[in-house]
Amino acid sequence: MTKRDFKTRQTTRKKEGQMDGMKLSAEAVNDKVRSDIEQYGWSIIASEFQGGIYAHTIGLEQSFKHPEIEVLGLNEELATVFLNELAKLVKQGTELKNGMTISDFVEGYELMLVTNPSDPNGEPTIDGRLRLIWPDTNHRYPWDNDCAADCSIQSLLPESLPAAD
Repeated sequence: MTKRDFKTRQTTRKKEGQMDGMKLSAEAVNDKVRSDIEQYGWSIIASEFQGGIYAHTIGLEQSFKHPEIEVLGLNEELATVFLNELAKLVKQGTELKNGMTISDFVEGYELMLVTNPSDPNGEPTIDGRLRLIWPDTNHRYPWDNDCAADCSIQSLLPESLPAAD
């Protein structure tokens, strides 16, 4: 994926609880999550947040004794691709850890896994989960000065996220 593709794909948005324009019931979502976990070992939940998506895995802890992974601020499609690729690595036995960089997801960019999205060297702040952090188009991360606003949203903590309806 090129730098242009990455930026372009960030701008596409989907609404929570919808799939191809159809509204899904809570029961249908729960059934899909259970089915995914049985089939793959994990599922992905996504919801809207400040013009972007908060997405996370569910099932990695249960299936593989591995921390769940989350991403904030990308569109749903891209967030899902990234989380699925990371979950596949976990399923293959890779232990993802705080501070790991991923350089083969987006050409010319390094993504990072952290337990503290405000300070990658600080104490963990997200309850045992790992957050996938992506840089802005100038390769700045949320903790860097002058990071782009759409990238800096990643430093928000789960307590800042809206409650589910």
